[in-house]
Amino acid sequence: MERGSRILIFLLIFAGLYFFMNGESDTPEVQPIIHRDLVENQAPAPAAEAAPASAFCDLWTKEFHATVDSQGAVLSKVEPLIAKYRKDG
Repeated sequence: MERGSRILIFLLIFAGLYFFMNGESDTPEVQPIIHRDLVENQAPAPAAEAAPASAFCDLWTKEFHATVDSQGAVLSKVEPLIAKYRKDG
């Protein structure tokens, strides 16, 4: 009997949600489209400054040696120092 009551409850919840979500409205609301000139009315962009030359920072630990670029912290080189991870070792 418990299984039948679970199925009945599921069907009642499903039917309720179906009729609640599919209710018809009298008139659909349409949002008007407004055209705006966003680009033409803006102030000109300031001139871009030249980016400084990139510099590299070396990171040394017991496990690896890494080289990091100063612009965006780009990892440019990683070299494992433990023999377990080296190709030649």
